[in-house]
Amino acid sequence: SKDRFFSIISHDLKNSFFSIMSLSKKLADPENSESEEQKTHVAQLLYENSVKLYSFLENLLTWARVQRGETTYEPKIIDLHKLCIEIVQIFLLKAGEKNITLENCVGYNTQVVADENMVNTILRNLVSNALNFTKSSGTVRIISEVKDDNIIVSVEDNGVGISKENQKKLFQIDQKYIGRNTEGEKGTGLGLILCKEFIEKHGKDIWIESEFEKGSKFKFTLQKEQAE
Repeated sequence: SKDRFFSIISHDLKNSFFSIMSLSKKLADPENSESEEQKTHVAQLLYENSVKLYSFLENLLTWARVQRGETTYEPKIIDLHKLCIEIVQIFLLKAGEKNITLENCVGYNTQVVADENMVNTILRNLVSNALNFTKSSGTVRIISEVKDDNIIVSVEDNGVGISKENQKKLFQIDQKYIGRNTEGEKGTGLGLILCKEFIEKHGKDIWIESEFEKGSKFKFTLQKEQAE
């Protein structure tokens, strides 16, 4: 399974670098007669592709550390509402560029017992994916609800949705999610695999509820802080 996974990763890395090299070559060409506006557009594409590649490599390195046992699970009491405020701030610019409403609907003083770095990584991946797969004028929300001793966290969008067939491929190391985002690009699925790894470190669950062309809800559970 891991051999197949690394085969997928190497393919995605080559495609990402090819895109960046092509854009860089076009921008650096002294015979390029395009207008300044067109060159600015190419530069923007180059920047966006670089950001995506950096995010991908960051996830890959984090996943590798998990596999080597170098990532320790260090739970503590976290104010989930405040953490989600930070997540929303990170993605406000990206949401604004796509004219997407990004909302933190997690209740005030929602306390969980979890590893803060891991939960941060999970939310960043889920919100980033939701924005990628949501069309202009759409909405992405982070929501929480109490169920018994758990807090169910949900990142919800009204985007393109995921077919039943592709839902089965999510969170699987030897499968590749073949859906396309709103720009027609394929996702690697690495972020979701990392999310699953981190949720399992908590002894909790992660799952998806989605309907094609109607949106998705990625949900995971965390331990609710027990009041003394």
